[in-house]
Amino acid sequence: MSDLEKVQHQQLRVKKPVQTLALIPKKGKLSVVARKLYNVIIHSTISQIAEFELQGKVVPAEHLFECRLIDLVQPIQMGQSDLRAKAKEYFQQMSEIRLDWEAPDARSSGRWTNLGLLAEAQLDRLDPNNPKSDVVARWAFPPTIFKELRHPEMYAQISIYQIAKLSTYEAVALYEICARYRTNAAGVTSLKEPLWWVKILSNKVPDLDPMTGEPKWREWRKFKDEKVKKAIVEINEQTDISIELLEKKDGVQFAVKRKASEFLPMPNKLNPEIAEAAIKLGLKLTDIATLIRNGQSEIGLKIAFTKMSNQDPANISRKLAYLNKILLEVNPFIGDGSTVATAIRSNEMLQAPAVKRPEVKMAMTYKDERRGEIRREFMQLTRDQQRPFAYLGLAELRTAKMANAGMSLKVEAGTWDSAPILFSKMVDHYAANKYGVDWAVEQINVDTTSDRPK
Repeated sequence: MSDLEKVQHQQLRVKKPVQTLALIPKKGKLSVVARKLYNVIIHSTISQIAEFELQGKVVPAEHLFECRLIDLVQPIQMGQSDLRAKAKEYFQQMSEIRLDWEAPDARSSGRWTNLGLLAEAQLDRLDPNNPKSDVVARWAFPPTIFKELRHPEMYAQISIYQIAKLSTYEAVALYEICARYRTNAAGVTSLKEPLWWVKILSNKVPDLDPMTGEPKWREWRKFKDEKVKKAIVEINEQTDISIELLEKKDGVQFAVKRKASEFLPMPNKLNPEIAEAAIKLGLKLTDIATLIRNGQSEIGLKIAFTKMSNQDPANISRKLAYLNKILLEVNPFIGDGSTVATAIRSNEMLQAPAVKRPEVKMAMTYKDERRGEIRREFMQLTRDQQRPFAYLGLAELRTAKMANAGMSLKVEAGTWDSAPILFSKMVDHYAANKYGVDWAVEQINVDTTSDRPK
């Protein structure tokens, strides 16, 4: 996963019903990747349900939800080998496994017995005759789970980005339960018997004890040393929460704290023009955001981008290093960057230092001013009112081959305002829809009476 995609997924959270947090295996095995993928599937499902309801429709009982496979695996890729190649195996696990489900706290009632994760799963190519065409995943849930996904009584917000960083099943399962208590006033999970923790942190049912005929679960003491301690270390090092094991006479629980880094502001939002130029040059937006946070002006970046675009891309092997080299040349001439004229002057000095040019001040065009007004107007709309324009903007970017998997996830999550290019396209579509295709053309009233003969 690229740095850009990591930033995009920091806010990707799934509203997971609390009954789906604690899974006790009854038959089959569930891998850590399959559990991660299931969270993305739930996220996509909830978004598709919301889209149906937004249109005043009810999801049919026989409905199969669907999503491009690449969009499902992208949030959990995290540097692993291509997950698409093994997707069939993971979907098969989700269809075949049987589990008991229950909420991890006493306030939530109900327990689901012997249910699978999915009732049905399909993987098909959009074009069966083209082995390189996109693969589409389709799935359905058991009715009990589907009902809870539509209208959960209680849910926990699980960060898909955070669980993607965890490497073991025990760590993912423990993180999901502890994340349920991240905002709990007491700061601790429910107190449960040790055997309960062994069951819900295990990804398969153990062999049967020949004496009792019952599953022979690992002793808590051994399971703790072999699995739980490692999971705690990984969660504390890799995620946005820190946890501590609390062993008491009447059970086991975990203390949960949110890390200070969770409250830090997100990276600066990029000017859509800057973002679009960076992508065309093959630069990472997170690198550009870091430069801006460190004091680099947008004017300097625009000049550097112009100089880079005049070069043959094949001759630039390390693009960020080359950009930094140009910025070192550009910045001494820019000064405080308070006027565009200063930047124009510095760019000309770099290209022909012996020639002095007159200072030229660039004013905002009517289109720039109008876009700013409409952008502010658009930002006053609700997420539901903005959503249709998110789909239009994403479609346009896909046609121009400027979209990525992260953008479609942002549309599903309703976080499109953190994707500058997408949001800019949304504003354009809104403007055209409300004010017509000439929204950026200044209307000039011509006085035709002045040329009449007197």
